[in-house]
Amino acid sequence: MNLRKYKLSPADLAEAKASLFYQPFRISEEIQSGIAYDWIYNKGVFQVDRREVDAETWKTFDALNHNLRTTYDGWLDAIAAGYGDLRNASVLDVACAEGYFLHGLKQRGAGPASATTLRPVRASLPASSTGCSAMTSNSGTLLTTCGFIWSPVPNPPTSSYRRPSWCI
Repeated sequence: MNLRKYKLSPADLAEAKASLFYQPFRISEEIQSGIAYDWIYNKGVFQVDRREVDAETWKTFDALNHNLRTTYDGWLDAIAAGYGDLRNASVLDVACAEGYFLHGLKQRGAGPASATTLRPVRASLPASSTGCSAMTSNSGTLLTTCGFIWSPVPNPPTSSYRRPSWCI
């Protein structure tokens, strides 16, 4: 998600730099966060400042997290297209890290889940092919995006693989 368009104040920029690590946010011209670089290189680098890294690290980090942003935004576009008008939808994102999907669906018209909206939610939410579930209540549609929790899977997957109990 590109935060540059918001022209963050120095205080907001400092807060963003202190808070955003896992999700692929482009915080400013010089700073961005995201897990894609670490997925490939396993160096524990989740945020870079162009002024503090060599040109090759910046270029690689930028390209990998750009691809991740493009993927995430494609999912968000597909979810929004699949559910249509999101103005009456609320969003609950379980295990959301810094809330990339919450912010992305809000930009596409959805609102946050409220206590009233959450009343019909059960302990085990139904799954769908998009990694997103929808439940209808008297207050509109509740979208839940909890299918994006990564866990170790054997390669190739075997019949003995079982999803962890914490993964809905």
